Amino acid sequence: MNPIASKKKNTSKKHYQNEWIENLQNYTKQISLDNLTTPSKLEVPKDDIFADLFSEIILLKKRIQKQFLQKQTSLANELNQQKQLMDIILNNAPIGVWFLDADRKIRFINQTFCDVSGIPEEKWLGTNHYSELMTLDESPICIQSDEIAFSQDVPYRNDEVYTFNNGEVHTFEVIKMRQKDEKGNILGLVSLFIDITGRLETERRLQKSEEDYKLIFESFMDVYYRTDEKMCIKIISPSIQTIAGYTPAELIGRKASDFYYNTSERNELLSALQKFGEVRNFDLKLRAKNGVPMDVSANVRMIQDKNGTLLGLEGILRDITSKKELERRLIESEKLAAMGHLAAGLSHKLRNPLAIINATCQLGLQQSTINKDIRKVLETIKRNADSTNMMIYELLNYASPREIDIKENMLIKTALPPQTGPVLELVL
Repeated sequence: MNPIASKKKNTSKKHYQNEWIENLQNYTKQISLDNLTTPSKLEVPKDDIFADLFSEIILLKKRIQKQFLQKQTSLANELNQQKQLMDIILNNAPIGVWFLDADRKIRFINQTFCDVSGIPEEKWLGTNHYSELMTLDESPICIQSDEIAFSQDVPYRNDEVYTFNNGEVHTFEVIKMRQKDEKGNILGLVSLFIDITGRLETERRLQKSEEDYKLIFESFMDVYYRTDEKMCIKIISPSIQTIAGYTPAELIGRKASDFYYNTSERNELLSALQKFGEVRNFDLKLRAKNGVPMDVSANVRMIQDKNGTLLGLEGILRDITSKKELERRLIESEKLAAMGHLAAGLSHKLRNPLAIINATCQLGLQQSTINKDIRKVLETIKRNADSTNMMIYELLNYASPREIDIKENMLIKTALPPQTGPVLELVL
């Protein structure tokens, strides 16, 4: 072989190899510069040795681009749906939500808080300072709580009262939480505002209602009580101390049966309850703290669940001791009046004969000629006649009508009307 020809051939082959390597590097660099979202800018001459190879690479890349764009579109749609769902959840949540970035600028606020505050979203997002939307006294409170939350890792909690520019006053339960990224950089502050204005008003009304109920309960003149299924006293009004001398603490937990004066009356009451479910104006005697029996009128009903199981008794006791005493005195007065009528009739029929007997004896005793024995008999007759006349006088005096001493509180208690209507209505 011609050495000169062989040398030219080797030089040509090396030249082509260098050219191929250079083209390969350029094609590879171009492919690496292309991204998956734009068409490839690579152009390979058809007579190039790498034409077929890079054509396949370009086709493969186009398929990858298509799949990537489809996936990207799918992810974008999914992300958009999630964002819409999150917006729906946040804007319809029963609490106010806003996000404050690290520069203390409001970047998000939900519709709930806008509705509560009466201030539209664009005003919140466009404000540079809370004082533009809150009072000058209250905006520093909000700023201070922001800074406290920014300075700590644990959530900040507090109840805060704000008066917005629309004039409405709201009390919020506030929770503020600092947010960081993976590197620990502060992203901002998530704030939750729970409007508790209505709840506080409800609690205030409930407390007022409880105070009113307590005032009525403690000033109740009659005695309200309730027992459990074992007939142990659970509740009893303070009026029991005025009536029977017990404090409520001395009675709660004790058996109601310990205070019945007559066991027969208790059995009769329980029998009536089992038969009718409730009794009204049932008179019985209870034992006061000093051991003395006291008369009461009881309205009692059984407390049952929906299945008819006995849960206890509930009732009202009215002290009728003074009323019973008044009734006793009236009955005694009526008896005395009847006796007085009888005594008056007897007096009219007996006094006249006694007067004649007395006058006759007096006349006989005035005679000086009367013997000793007759005088003695006349004196005895006169003495007995005077004694009988005195007995008639005393009987008339005892049976004569007299004024009954009635105390003022006896009249008040007696004048009270009997309890009517459901027992529960009396204690509401």
